[in-house]
Amino acid sequence: MRFLFPFNPLNEKEADGPFQDEWVTLQDRGVACSLFDYDVLGFNEFKPKPPLKAGETAVYRGWLMASGRVG
Repeated sequence: MRFLFPFNPLNEKEADGPFQDEWVTLQDRGVACSLFDYDVLGFNEFKPKPPLKAGETAVYRGWLMASGRVG
């Protein structure tokens, strides 16, 4: 299982502000987490870092999305 967080637009190596504490806590506990650019979701350019593995379950932790963006 991997948790997905939007990255901070000013620092791609950190989760966006409201999610930073949760991201750090999960990382400290050895839970797999990835960061991604929330702004490109509508352009089919979803590229989390590190990438998801084939068949891996992902849990989205981030900003609400319009129903058309959820797949």
